[in-house]
Amino acid sequence: MGMSVTMAGSAVDYGIFVFTALWLGSDPKADVRRMRKPLVISHLTTLGVFSPFFFPTSRYRQLGWMTSLSLILSLLGALFVLPHCCVRVGRS
Repeated sequence: MGMSVTMAGSAVDYGIFVFTALWLGSDPKADVRRMRKPLVISHLTTLGVFSPFFFPTSRYRQLGWMTSLSLILSLLGALFVLPHCCVRVGRS
């Protein structure tokens, strides 16, 4: 249960980072390009924390797969889906 909270927290952080960058920036395509590298580096370090679950002697292999897959999907969603959903209303 504790790992699910960690995983959900990381997934929410990706979305907050993307939303803030898009909201404060002026060019959405340039903003996505600019934030891609730090977001992927952050993602890789988070996956590194869950990598010991993949050892052959680990009994948590399913938890490692679930966590890694959900973090990858949340990163892809934050990079490719969320920018299209963020509509700037009332700002010029």
